[in-house]
Amino acid sequence: MPSLAASRILLSAAALSLGATVASAATLSFSVTGDANIRPNTANTNGSQLVLVGDTTTANDYLRGLFSFTLDNPALVGATIHSVSLRLFVETADGTSADRNEVIQVFQLSRAFNETQVTWTNATTTTPWTTPGGDFSTTLLSSVTANPRTVTANQSLTFDSSSAFVTSVINTLQQPDKTLSLLLKLETENNQRSIFRFYAGTTTNPNLAAAALRPQLLIDYTAAPIPEPSAFAALAGLGALGFASLRRRRR
Repeated sequence: MPSLAASRILLSAAALSLGATVASAATLSFSVTGDANIRPNTANTNGSQLVLVGDTTTANDYLRGLFSFTLDNPALVGATIHSVSLRLFVETADGTSADRNEVIQVFQLSRAFNETQVTWTNATTTTPWTTPGGDFSTTLLSSVTANPRTVTANQSLTFDSSSAFVTSVINTLQQPDKTLSLLLKLETENNQRSIFRFYAGTTTNPNLAAAALRPQLLIDYTAAPIPEPSAFAALAGLGALGFASLRRRRR
C-alpha cells in the first residue's frame, strides 16, 4: 500500500494533469496534391483543367476521377478527428448528359497512384492495378446525388462525413507518407451519358479564377491537450518529493 504522503502526491499529479490546456475544435482544409482521370482505352489526362466522373453511351466506357491529399500537419498529431468531408466544384453542367439524378460515390484507393503515369490499367508505369479501373476498398466513404445536366458553374458538391471516412483518415495518419488517395465513380455505370465536370487541382488552369475552387478535403478535429509549462515544473517537483518520501520510508 502506498503511504499517505505518496497517495497525496499521486492525487496532486492527477490534478495537475487536468490543468493541461484543452484545445478547442478547429477545421483544416487540405488542397489536392494529385488528381487524374482514368478511362478504358484512353491515355492519362493529368494536367487537364478538369476531372471528369461519369459514364458514356459506349459499352464499358467509364470516367473515374482520382484524387490524393497529403495530411502531413503537426496539428493532427494525437488529435481527435470528428468529421471528414470532400468538396469539389463544378466547372459547368454537361448539356448532353441525361437529365436525371446520379449518385457519385467516393472510395479509398488501396494503392497509391502517380498522377503523371496512372491509366485505367496501371497505377504507375511499372505497377499495374490488380483490377483495371483502380484498386479500391468496397467500403463506401461518402456519396452525393446530383443531376449532371442541371448543376451550375462553380457550384460546390460536398461529400459529407461518415464513420468510414473518419476511420480512413485516422488510418492514413498512421502511414509514413500520410497520403489519402480517393476514387470517384458513378454508383450506376450503365452506358447512358452522365458526366460531371469538376475543377482539377492544377495551378495552370486558365479558367480557374481562385484557389478556393480547387478540390478540398476538410477535417474537423480537436488537437491533443498541451500541458501548461507550470504543470511540467510542478510534476517534476512532485516527483522529487515522492522519491524523497520513498527513501525516508526505506530508512
